[in-house]
Amino acid sequence: MQKKTKIKIIILLLLILIGGYFYKDKLKTTKEADIITNDDSAQEVSLNYDEEGKLIITPVEVSQKDLPPAPDLDRKITFSDDFPNDQKDKTITKIKEIISILKKDTTSFENWIELGSYRKMIGDFEGALEAWEYASKISPSSTVSFSNLGNLYQYSLQDYKKAEEYFLKALEVDSSYMMNYINLHDLYKLSYKQSTNEAIGILSKGLKTYPNELTLLVPLAIDYKEAGDKENALIYYKKASEVAKETKNNSLYTEFQKEISNLTQ
Repeated sequence: MQKKTKIKIIILLLLILIGGYFYKDKLKTTKEADIITNDDSAQEVSLNYDEEGKLIITPVEVSQKDLPPAPDLDRKITFSDDFPNDQKDKTITKIKEIISILKKDTTSFENWIELGSYRKMIGDFEGALEAWEYASKISPSSTVSFSNLGNLYQYSLQDYKKAEEYFLKALEVDSSYMMNYINLHDLYKLSYKQSTNEAIGILSKGLKTYPNELTLLVPLAIDYKEAGDKENALIYYKKASEVAKETKNNSLYTEFQKEISNLTQ
């Protein structure tokens, strides 16, 4: 367990330093996100991300008659024992606001995603699952709900097979969104199928789309180094070093040069 935690911290720190990595539910609210909107008048939308991580809202036609029955919107609001008492009233108010909107329009993808995020935050994982699974029915072409479900199954429910299922679905829906590769890598690296080469394989696949992306190159170099494969570790540290030099990221360039030097001693 300590080894897993150490590996996770190392990767997380490196990727935060790079500036392209984040652990989060894949949807920010519209107030927080940098949004590209194709049609401001549309009520129903599909949410995905561009290469820079910006949220893209695309109008979609959703017919309520084509959807299964919506989850129970009168579900009890129950908090986990460790939820801060001083945040409960504010959170209840926000959840009730979202529910009120959904009762008027149960096809609102964004509000189901937000409701799921609040349900997860208060520790109601079953409620989060219901909300995000229903969102995936409303907009099956969006990666957001599948990614959120994968994260929930991995980190909150520890059902790694289900996490893989949803992360693979997210990747199938949008193979251009880089975080889909990173999510799968983290699952394989930290939690599931750790005796296989799945973690290395998914990063290698991502690099076919993003050949100069440090958030893929660095963990791949680390993975090869930890596997004792110095040759491949050198290949990816050298590539990462070139990218850092080209982008004038001197601190990262120095770190990568140190790794290269250690591997060639």
